[in-house]
Amino acid sequence: MLCRNRVFSFDRLTPLYPYQDEKAGALVRAYKKGKRYSLALFWAAKIEEILQRDFIGAGSAGFVIVPVPPRPEKLRSGEQDQVEVLVSILERRGCPVARILAREGSLQQKKLNRSMRKESARKAFRILETCKDKAPVKSVLIDDVFTTGATLDSCAAILKNNGARWVEAIVLAYD
Repeated sequence: MLCRNRVFSFDRLTPLYPYQDEKAGALVRAYKKGKRYSLALFWAAKIEEILQRDFIGAGSAGFVIVPVPPRPEKLRSGEQDQVEVLVSILERRGCPVARILAREGSLQQKKLNRSMRKESARKAFRILETCKDKAPVKSVLIDDVFTTGATLDSCAAILKNNGARWVEAIVLAYD
């Protein structure tokens, strides 16, 4: 996919909102930083609309959601991961989910410049050993915010190297 004059490994990016939109940005910040996980119901409904329109209703069933995994430090601290909260709701509502990606310890992407983000993301993600060459053919990556695309690009490349033929990325907002 060509975006911002860069080619990415994912085939399509679908952001729900621009982060710069005052209301959308406030909702994303409240969800991520304010830990207002009740907003996950709102985000899940928006993502379901996209899945219905682009996959289910379009006669393109067979998609599987693949969440972008959190940093291990986040989990060790006992903090909930906003992507996992959202994906769990979608799963309970019948969406197929494959938690097949893992994240090694890495720096927080928001603290890095573009080239550092790309290098950090390239090293940070891997497919689980038991899932090698078994990525869903139609994978739908879910993440919170798209800034440089380094995280989604790395995850999509891993999925494609392990059997995915189409990788969609859905994010709450793009920056």
